[in-house]
Amino acid sequence: MFLSQFSHVMGHVVQHVNRKAMWLMLQTDEPEDFVIATGEVHSVREFVEKSFKHIGKTIVWEGKNENEVGRCKETGKIHVTVNHKYYRPTEVIAELVLLCSHALH
Repeated sequence: MFLSQFSHVMGHVVQHVNRKAMWLMLQTDEPEDFVIATGEVHSVREFVEKSFKHIGKTIVWEGKNENEVGRCKETGKIHVTVNHKYYRPTEVIAELVLLCSHALH
């Protein structure tokens, strides 16, 4: 499995639609772009750790940044590596969280 450090909203959009937010967007006089979000950030790392826990395994992280790997504690096998093509600096995360603030006003 190749992963980037980038945080993502996990799930299918239909499962997370906020009908009130959709209705409010339709009430604007002029078309605008809105980002509707919970304001919570969940990392890919967190997703991987929860996924491994779900199958009764523990992921151990070794290395740093784009050279980091996730090794299964029980088997010693590397299951997760960072794909350099998709690696993003952490400051991108803050920008994405701020994008949803426009919808609050």
